[in-house]
Amino acid sequence: MPISIGIFTARQSLENIRTVDQEMRRRCTVTYFPYESMAELGKLYEKNSRKFDGILFSGPIPREYVQENIGPIPKPSRCIDLENRDFYLAAARLFAANPGLDFSRVYFDTIVDPAVFRNIFDYGNYPPPFTNRPHSAGTPALPALAHL
Repeated sequence: MPISIGIFTARQSLENIRTVDQEMRRRCTVTYFPYESMAELGKLYEKNSRKFDGILFSGPIPREYVQENIGPIPKPSRCIDLENRDFYLAAARLFAANPGLDFSRVYFDTIVDPAVFRNIFDYGNYPPPFTNRPHSAGTPALPALAHL
């Protein structure tokens, strides 16, 4: 019997994740749980997570939300995360498409190492952080919720 994975993803990320659906289904059974708010994520997770061998989150913020608001995740879990190069590409596309964009009003839906911000923004002119809680190896994290 193949392992089963519950995938908890923001609704707007669902189609991107489904691009590898056939590859995942060769190795395991997958069930998607798209959500539109953190409250909906919490309800979906509480109702469905026990049914699976493992959990995949569409990013570090939903995983942190579950850990902070529901509790430790007792099953193997992973999250899809942006590589620095993907972050730079997204920022460059934003700059190119919106040359007058006020970045004080931009929030990024990822945990970003502060060094990345220092490479893009002038000192002290970083987008507002969601939290400064440490993450992997004690590096400060700057996660923010995506809203343009």
